[in-house]
Amino acid sequence: MAREEELQKIAMEMNYYRSQAEELQGQMRSLNNLIAENDAAREALKAMPENEESLFAIGEGVFVKAKPSSKKVFVEIGARVVVEKTFEEASAVLEARNAQLVKTLGALQNSLQQLGGKMSELNEQAESMQQ
Repeated sequence: MAREEELQKIAMEMNYYRSQAEELQGQMRSLNNLIAENDAAREALKAMPENEESLFAIGEGVFVKAKPSSKKVFVEIGARVVVEKTFEEASAVLEARNAQLVKTLGALQNSLQQLGGKMSELNEQAESMQQ
């Protein structure tokens, strides 16, 4: 009976690790989306023509054709705080944000690998118990 209980314990741990892995994968997808949005914003800043009309998004699928009135933009720097920055300063903020997002993504990938290792160990333990 102890072997059966141990196998049930292993199965419960596997389910727990599986759900953690799914959560990490969801977080990684979200981070990848943020990285893509961040990269798109940086590219848009680089490509912004001076004193020429451009399309500016004002909502979901809605754009306004306008000329930038200055070489400054408003950038969220955290906690919903927005500051005015030059294109170059804004690009630097986005670059720093990208570095942090990539670092966080790497940490999540490392955690996912560790979970995979734990799951493999549990799987091997369960297989050895069944023999």
